Amino acid sequence: MQNSLFEVGSIGAKPHLQSCAGAQVAFVFSCPGQKEELLGHPCAGATGRNLDAALPKLHALLPSVFTSPIRRNYVLTNSWPHIEYAAKTGRSEATALEVLSPDNLHRLESELAGITTILICGQKAKHAVVELQAKKRLLPQTKVAIAMHLSPLAVNSHVAWRGKSGDERLTLWAADVVRQLGT
Repeated sequence: MQNSLFEVGSIGAKPHLQSCAGAQVAFVFSCPGQKEELLGHPCAGATGRNLDAALPKLHALLPSVFTSPIRRNYVLTNSWPHIEYAAKTGRSEATALEVLSPDNLHRLESELAGITTILICGQKAKHAVVELQAKKRLLPQTKVAIAMHLSPLAVNSHVAWRGKSGDERLTLWAADVVRQLGT
């Protein structure tokens, strides 16, 4: 099912990247998978639905940073651009060496050019961004937050969020992001 907040065929959309001219905020996920391959844009399926539900929460909590509740107004990318899923590649993630390869870091650096806020979604997504930050290959004023991945598996597994509804969990997720970025 296509997400109503994403226009298939949008300029700059690829399974691993949704660009957005003038955007100041980027979300970095791990790598595109089967849903992204099928739909042709990053953060598809249930993860994308969670992102779409979380964006209005981020916008309400910190509108000076998250200036829109709609995904097409942000850069969405992945720390690894290649599609990975078991039936296709025998795995669901890239290795740390692949993610940290010079060519991959150069690609991600160019996709994040001009970005002042980066939200890393998931522990596996952070390798490349943290490396770019450590090597001063991001803007000096760039703020980085590391949040839980937005897959249902991740969001539903947070021990402190047990017994909460999906909407409550995404509210807590957004509050954690805002806390990390400061106001």
